[in-house]
Amino acid sequence: VVAGVSVTAGEEDGLQGPVARIDASAVAGIAPLSIRFGGQGSGSPFGRITDYVWDFGDGGTADVVEVYHTYVDPGLYSAQLTVADSVGELGASELDIAVLPAFAIEQISTANPLSVRLVAATVSGIVDIPSGMDYVWDFGDGSVGKGKEVTHTFARPGVYTVTLSLTLALLTVDCATTEVSTVSGGQVSNLVADAGDDQTVNGGELVTLDGSGSSGSPEMKYGWTQTSGSSVDLDNPHALQPRFVAPSVSNDTDLVFTLQVS
Repeated sequence: VVAGVSVTAGEEDGLQGPVARIDASAVAGIAPLSIRFGGQGSGSPFGRITDYVWDFGDGGTADVVEVYHTYVDPGLYSAQLTVADSVGELGASELDIAVLPAFAIEQISTANPLSVRLVAATVSGIVDIPSGMDYVWDFGDGSVGKGKEVTHTFARPGVYTVTLSLTLALLTVDCATTEVSTVSGGQVSNLVADAGDDQTVNGGELVTLDGSGSSGSPEMKYGWTQTSGSSVDLDNPHALQPRFVAPSVSNDTDLVFTLQVS
């Protein structure tokens, strides 16, 4: 997700009226996409800004200087801010928002044990992406490819982390990753890591992570890593179902863990 964008619009002569300035925490991401919008940078040569009106392009509106808005459905939206100053003059600005569907990567074996066919599949069944965006693949071996469906041949056996992104000009949104394991003289082994469902717990509770949905090999090894949130100690980060005690926090917070299988 790309963060920290500002858009300013006003009349050609800067002294003719208010200038509406949109600050947004993101302009693209996977649905549901929550964005912080702010209009604090707006101003007027004739007086202070007294009114802020937001139209997020999906039916949602707000009338405060700063607001969080969540786009639920994938699509392209135009978020608009209209401001009024103390003498009644108006100014407006717009910002395009790209909300993308959740993706999964399908792996299809080929006759060559070092090759694999990869297909970008949307979890919700939606197949359209915003016009002008490209599918870009990072195969984890120093090479890249483009297209909704690609076939790639690795130079040597190994386990590779493949990343699917969508790009538009300088904008890049990472959409999905998968592990591809290739072997010499055999089949392509599809390892799938499944870290289980999201959980909501209270401080002090014993929490169990669950990687039992993973598949691809009867002798898989597991590796759990915490990537965000208040630090906790897993009783065994290499177990199928490691446990930890939820920390006590003053506000709701997300603890994010990733699971890698090999």
